[in-house]
Amino acid sequence: MSTISPYVGPLLALLGTLAVAGLGFYQWRRTAANQGRAAIAESRRKAAEAVWSKLEEANLALREGVGGSALATLRKEVNATFLKNSLYLDDEAQRAVAKYVEALVHVGSLLKGDHSSMAEEWSNTAWPIASEGSEAAAALREVRRQRSHVKHILLEATGA
Repeated sequence: MSTISPYVGPLLALLGTLAVAGLGFYQWRRTAANQGRAAIAESRRKAAEAVWSKLEEANLALREGVGGSALATLRKEVNATFLKNSLYLDDEAQRAVAKYVEALVHVGSLLKGDHSSMAEEWSNTAWPIASEGSEAAAALREVRRQRSHVKHILLEATGA
């Protein structure tokens, strides 16, 4: 036993060194992998923000009474913004964005037609009060529902 005892201390030191080196390597790999994930998460966040910003721009333009070709241009811009950022957003987000845009366009057409009296109220408030049974009220509820759905999907895409 006395012939082994001089080797026990250095052997334990070697095992400790290997354990610390292994733990350090593990932490390094984990950090390196997280940097890639962090970059993708940041790109997703920027993509979601760009799409949301363009959607809100269309919403505000519609509230300001922009219609016709200007609304069609905004619709194209929303679609172009989504396509430019589609690498980071999934197909569900694309469908939700399309439904929200369609709901906005529908409200825009209603406000230009028989429900033009609501246009001023909508431009001054968050959500106008339309008679419950009216087509305009249903269209406004749909815009709210689609907006909320898109917001949820885009926030989910960013990991929020």
